[in-house]
Amino acid sequence: MRPRQWSKNVVVLAAVVFARAYVRPEAVAAALAALGLFVLASGCLYLLNDVADRERDRLHPEKRFRPVAAGLAPTSLAVAVGVAGVAVALALGFALHWPFGVVLAGYVALQLAYSWGLKHLVIIDLLAIAGGFVLRAV
Repeated sequence: MRPRQWSKNVVVLAAVVFARAYVRPEAVAAALAALGLFVLASGCLYLLNDVADRERDRLHPEKRFRPVAAGLAPTSLAVAVGVAGVAVALALGFALHWPFGVVLAGYVALQLAYSWGLKHLVIIDLLAIAGGFVLRAV
């Protein structure tokens, strides 16, 4: 689930800061909930990406130590946890605020597309990564 990558999701809090909504407890609570859901979704998407890349990662000097590539986490477990976590994040995202659920679903779709092919397309890979940050900031 790559906890070191979770910090990328802090950009979700930017809207509360720049709108000076941090004085409204309900805005802070909603932003923290959104942050938690992005952390859950992105962590589970990393699991699915690790499953997709496991053969290539086994040949990489650093990535070969990732749990799926190293054989420490069964592929079936990584897929089950990844899919379940993404489903929970999406369900809670839509329950939190329907438009937020749509944004989170767009993020999930973009990251899956990235994992399943966009990362191999020059320039498109960078646009997909940038798009992920934009969706977090919305």
